[in-house]
Amino acid sequence: MKGGAPTWGLRPHVLKELMSDTPPPAMMQVQARLCALYPEYHIAFLPSQAIQLNYNDDNADCSAVLCNAAVAGDSYTWHVDADPTTFPSPSPWTDAFGDYFNGEPGLPLLVSLIIYLDNEWKRDWGGEIMFLDNQADDDSNSSGGGGNGVFVRPSPGRAVIMHQDVVHRVLPPSTAAGRRPRVSLVLKLVFIEKEGSGSGISISRREWGPAVAFGSAARVKAVLRSLRDGER
Repeated sequence: MKGGAPTWGLRPHVLKELMSDTPPPAMMQVQARLCALYPEYHIAFLPSQAIQLNYNDDNADCSAVLCNAAVAGDSYTWHVDADPTTFPSPSPWTDAFGDYFNGEPGLPLLVSLIIYLDNEWKRDWGGEIMFLDNQADDDSNSSGGGGNGVFVRPSPGRAVIMHQDVVHRVLPPSTAAGRRPRVSLVLKLVFIEKEGSGSGISISRREWGPAVAFGSAARVKAVLRSLRDGER
């Protein structure tokens, strides 16, 4: 994270290799599984240069691939990976798609895929990722707001897929982990619905059970419900 304490990670040439036309076999397997899980979408890496063309140094980093290796003592802030409502204009992205909420039907959905890479990770070692329902949070309230959310524990091989505009933060590992880094690979992706799929835009799958929406996903769901009710 820009301005953050030094941490571990992958060198730039390794990250570049992961995005090349001939990525390592493990990356090919990830891509194949994504395509099988979401056959109704065209899936591509986030085109960083089309978005960051006019970004200044204070804006979020939209790099399409990054590696986080958090260790005990690190500090992380609440953030979003990318939000199309904040993209600079003019830029190639906003020229093509305009200003929109992530998840609006018919427009590219920005998705992050987080893959935990440690071969072992014990519960007491911490390092969870926390997702905040900022719609329920009110910073103007003297009590600090009523925000809540969910958290996910690291686990070897676990994958987390999320809308990029969900507010989240990483909890650093506990001292019980020693200097062991909690390593995760983050792929920032774009989902574009294939013509004629007619499935609607969603990263949840029926076999996972009912989805619970919060944040911008809840806003979009409420708008769609309102539009359907208005048609009756």
